[in-house]
Amino acid sequence: MRSINKCRFLFVIVLLFLVAPIYSQEIKINVSAMPLNEVLVDIRDRYELQLSFNDRQLSLYKISLTGSFVSTDKAISELLKGLPLTFENRNGIYIIYTEVQIKPAKIYNVSGQVVDLETREALPYSHVLINGHGFVTDFKGNFSYKSSIDSVFNIRVSYLGYYVFDTLVTAGSGKKIPLMPSSIDIEEIVVRGSVIEHSVQAGKKPGESRINHKVSGYLPGNGDNSVFNLLRLQPGILAAGEQSSDLIIWGSYEGHSKVIFDGFTIFGLRNYNDNISAVNPYLAKDMKILKGGFGAEYGERVGGIIDITGIDGSSLDPHVNFNINNMTLNGMVSVPLFSQSALVMAFRQTYYDLNDDVNLDFLTSRNQGNRSTDVDLNVYPDYLFRDLNFKYSGRFNNGDNYFVSIYSGADNFSYSTKEESDNLIIYDEAEEINLQKGISAFYGKKWRRGAVSNITLAYSGLDTQFEEYREVVRERMMRPDTVLFSRDVLTETSISELGLHLDNNFSVTGRHTVKLGLGMIQENLSFREDTFDVEYSSNISDLLIFNTYLSDVISLGENLSVELGLRADYARDLAKIFIQPRLSANLKIGEEININGAWGRYNQFIALSSVIDESGNYRYQWTVCDNESIPVLSAEHFVGGISYSKGDFLISIEGFYKTTDGLTRFVRTKNFRTIYTGDSRSKGMDFFIKKQFAGHTAWLAYTLSKTEEFFPYTLFSDYLPALHDQRHELKLATILDFNPVYISGNYVYGSGFPERTLFVTENISESPYSRFDASVVYKFKRKKYLFDAGISVLNIFNTENIKYSNFVMIPANQTSSINLHAEAVPRTFTIFLNFSF
Repeated sequence: MRSINKCRFLFVIVLLFLVAPIYSQEIKINVSAMPLNEVLVDIRDRYELQLSFNDRQLSLYKISLTGSFVSTDKAISELLKGLPLTFENRNGIYIIYTEVQIKPAKIYNVSGQVVDLETREALPYSHVLINGHGFVTDFKGNFSYKSSIDSVFNIRVSYLGYYVFDTLVTAGSGKKIPLMPSSIDIEEIVVRGSVIEHSVQAGKKPGESRINHKVSGYLPGNGDNSVFNLLRLQPGILAAGEQSSDLIIWGSYEGHSKVIFDGFTIFGLRNYNDNISAVNPYLAKDMKILKGGFGAEYGERVGGIIDITGIDGSSLDPHVNFNINNMTLNGMVSVPLFSQSALVMAFRQTYYDLNDDVNLDFLTSRNQGNRSTDVDLNVYPDYLFRDLNFKYSGRFNNGDNYFVSIYSGADNFSYSTKEESDNLIIYDEAEEINLQKGISAFYGKKWRRGAVSNITLAYSGLDTQFEEYREVVRERMMRPDTVLFSRDVLTETSISELGLHLDNNFSVTGRHTVKLGLGMIQENLSFREDTFDVEYSSNISDLLIFNTYLSDVISLGENLSVELGLRADYARDLAKIFIQPRLSANLKIGEEININGAWGRYNQFIALSSVIDESGNYRYQWTVCDNESIPVLSAEHFVGGISYSKGDFLISIEGFYKTTDGLTRFVRTKNFRTIYTGDSRSKGMDFFIKKQFAGHTAWLAYTLSKTEEFFPYTLFSDYLPALHDQRHELKLATILDFNPVYISGNYVYGSGFPERTLFVTENISESPYSRFDASVVYKFKRKKYLFDAGISVLNIFNTENIKYSNFVMIPANQTSSINLHAEAVPRTFTIFLNFSF
């Protein structure tokens, strides 16, 4: 057996020696300007090779080559070098053929901007459907789309308050997609839709709503607060309690949500009876509400985002708007400048004499044992408000656009009162001065291959001075009066924010978009508090944050889209990186049903911390998070929803669950001030139904929610209701279009908040909130001049509601206290006239 194996081994060795020369023989070539086919025939005959080639084709190539090659493969490779030919060895036969060059598929790109047909205003966040693929434009109305199939694109564009635009366009950049308003006036004839039918959009994306601000002019409260009047009627935004300077969205605390106008932050002016908002209604163009679960491009807040885009003005014709009511004067002018640019100026100012006739009601109640006595306390406040806006914007022929937006607003609210009750004299004086400022500069660049880059430089700040004096004196017969309580406090706060952001959108393919951004934010804060002219506390702090984000938006088929996002914030002074992943998905079932969901982590580096004084009163103070005594806020959002939309009917249901860590509360006692850290959890559902009929529109919004918090200073080891916790809130709104007369009404019901006490207990008393408003508007036109006149009545039934943020407890002695709280909006008549041309 061993001899047989040895013979086989020797046979293999001999065979290898015989075959090896065939595959490793040296090939010698020495030719000059000889046709390639003849060269190959020569080496075929000399070395007994098997070759296959196109003789006529190869005769076209002249070869000059001298050299020796260790193998046939190397010789043929050198002969074909630089020629559009290749070869392969197939079973010992060398086949030479023309190399097939696969040309890359040609990519066709279409990009442009969605604009108003009349004014050429950019329409931000428009919905675009190109060749069956849907997406949303950026806040300047820009879009970009790529395709390798065809150079002709079917584009369908929609925007709240405008007719749907459907057209075919060829590949190219700088396309202008003009949308026609659903209500336009022409001198000879009237082409008319109903602007109020296209008022609210919900259910397209998780936690996101869109509002057509034009509808606010038909709702009660038309005038200086129409922006927030419209916001308060949306599901998930707290209306009960009538917040004067902040928005509470889906259980978020004060300071957890952010209002953005033209790229800069609006910290918020406080105002008398919420009749004036910080945003001039003439300047608001688009309002996007992000209640939770928003994408990686947004940061710096753990609550919600209200992103308001201002108008750019008309580069074609001058426009003037003027409003007068029994509270303020408001004027706006838009003037074309140079080529394709415009300047917008707006100014508001309160009426001194008319405010003097309005009284502010306070309700006082004295608690002594189980007895409580309520007394109405009338206060005549002094109030001044004014603000000023400038905006210069324009565009270039290549599609690039730019603007500079400047805002300054100030208000001064003060009152003084003296009330005698049960041998007690109550003195209460307060004055608050606020100055809000903001400026932003923007440039949007459109690149040749469809990418869009936006760079924004923004600064905003709020300076507040609050002075308060309270005293309770007991009158005594034949003896000096006794001071039971005295408080004299002066607080000065200044907060500012400077930010630089670069945002890029890349359309990789028609169904794949990448968003990439870089930025930095500088937060600055100074705080000082004096008590009886002695400095009680002071603080100056700042924080520099660098951020970047990446979002990948992918459409998986016609009906499913997924967005994967990641945001990273680096706080330089904290030497720490905060990673915030985000995820959202949207599934379309047919044309009517949308199912969506989102999850994300969020961080916030400035906090509006609550402060409880020794009497149990709450107020709020901005602080910069140092991640030690003031932790960086951290939140996690879970959002899911389903919507059904068909024709003039929309129903949307959204659920949310949010947790927030790092809440800060300053608790004062007579001799100490302690900082406590807590956390909260919020959960609930929003229901929204909207129906349009014969030009009229109506909607119902209902929120079922629960917000709980835990702080270690409480008497319980479990979560307790937060101060803004409210189980039910119902909102109804109707606008009837009897052109030229419009009749509207809205109703808000809230089940009530927990009672404010020094240490929250489980014994909670709630006062429900109820308010019904109505208005009548008459619109008429004379040639080129438009007039709106009307009357609006707020709180028709004069229901006594309590303001969430205005509640004061004053101790009278060891066993009794006096509660002082401001009423929310009483029955208020507003007569107004709008004039424009």
